[in-house]
Amino acid sequence: MKALLIGMGTIANDIRSLLEGRPVEVCGAVVHRDTDRKSDIPIFGQDRLEEAAEGADVIVECAGGAAVRAYAPRIAAIGKPFVLTSVGALADQQTAEVLLGMPNLVVTNGAIGGFDVLRSAALLGFDHVSITTTKKASTLVQDWMSDDERTRLKQLPAGQTAQVFGGDPEEAIEKFPSNLNVATALAWATAERDLPDGRVSPESLRASLARVRVELIGNGSDDPTFHDIEASGAAGDFTFRISSAPSPHNPSTSALTAISIVGDLLELAGS
Repeated sequence: MKALLIGMGTIANDIRSLLEGRPVEVCGAVVHRDTDRKSDIPIFGQDRLEEAAEGADVIVECAGGAAVRAYAPRIAAIGKPFVLTSVGALADQQTAEVLLGMPNLVVTNGAIGGFDVLRSAALLGFDHVSITTTKKASTLVQDWMSDDERTRLKQLPAGQTAQVFGGDPEEAIEKFPSNLNVATALAWATAERDLPDGRVSPESLRASLARVRVELIGNGSDDPTFHDIEASGAAGDFTFRISSAPSPHNPSTSALTAISIVGDLLELAGS
């Protein structure tokens, strides 16, 4: 099976390393614009997406939410299986409607485990779903924050924590676009599969997004990022704490993201 990557950053490099010797071949990559950088695979500018996809069996996004929003209609028109990594793009209603219309959409678990259990439990519905993400405080500084807030997070003493955000995934993604894909992924995992073929409708996803409660905590210490997930409903009560190792190529990216994508690709390949 041949996979076309959208993006050539840390996650793409991790995917390529993990696929060595396995029955999935990366046949090329799409980047924002044509480039003359040397690579052992073909590199295409975004205006050549359709050309790049001709030789691929599956398209894999690892370029961020902005790329998903820009390319989603074109990827849908191509009609090949699509692996979505930047799950936060589903918080955008227009983009979600395009993505959820794809019959071969694969939403990767990314940096979070246990979502297979939640997808099963979603058959009976949930009353409460929440995620609390704790990260190093200085990494949560945003341009829209006041000077006092930025200073507070940058100088938060070791051993102390501070709440930075509380709300729903849509607002979380808007304010912290690089930090809270997992909140939308949780909404996806706990959404009702309400279509006859087992897929999620845009309406069901919106209802799930509205149900999920998100809290973002800044930590003054250099502890690893971790996510505390709670969900309760007719199928029972579920609690997870996830803290995955960083990518060997970039400490700000979870190694589990590429591992999850490769797992999805191997499943598509029948391995």
